[in-house]
Amino acid sequence: MGLSAGQDELPVSVGGWSTTSARSVLRLRFGDRECERVIRLESKAAQTRLTPGEQAELAGFEQVTVFLEFLKRNAQQFLTPPGDPPSQGNFPPRGASKRED
Repeated sequence: MGLSAGQDELPVSVGGWSTTSARSVLRLRFGDRECERVIRLESKAAQTRLTPGEQAELAGFEQVTVFLEFLKRNAQQFLTPPGDPPSQGNFPPRGASKRED
């Protein structure tokens, strides 16, 4: 599965986030090939024509999406100064197959 955060590695400081790692996590995205695959699978699922293997593949994409949302929320909280209202984030609703740019 292709995930990209640009050219940065994801360094994490001992005991929590570093600013660099939090910003890198916020840039994580599925690759174009994976986005296209999810769109095809969701379209096929709407017609209830998924094979068991395709159902498992789509479930895997959904699990990774939920995990990325969790990571991004935590990274955003780390980057939000105390006292500032929490960001609602730029997270698509579950099941949305559009990629954030």
